[in-house]
Amino acid sequence: MKYLYIILSFIAISSLTISCKKDKAPDIVPIESCVDTVSFSQVVLPLIEQSCATTGCHDANTAQSGFNFSGHFNISVFSPSMIGSIRHDASFVPMPFSAPKLADSLIQKIGCWIAQGKLNN
Repeated sequence: MKYLYIILSFIAISSLTISCKKDKAPDIVPIESCVDTVSFSQVVLPLIEQSCATTGCHDANTAQSGFNFSGHFNISVFSPSMIGSIRHDASFVPMPFSAPKLADSLIQKIGCWIAQGKLNN
């Protein structure tokens, strides 16, 4: 009986570890590839407001999507899911919805902002 508990405990811990690794967003960008500090207020926020936090999508009034991208705090909290979606990574819903993928240069800027610590600058 003692061995059964040990085996079941090992299986439970292993499944939790595997699911956490699966849900984790892949590396954003190598910090060394980010030459300049990316400004939240001048680069990230305008891009999110134009492409994501529009009426009916990820704005403060849209609880349906589950992701509110209004303001620094919300964007920071949801950044792992956001970057996975805008990069069209496997297991993420590609965004913007029903629109072309954002330019790689814009995705790189958001990735650098995340890698630099999601500064509110």
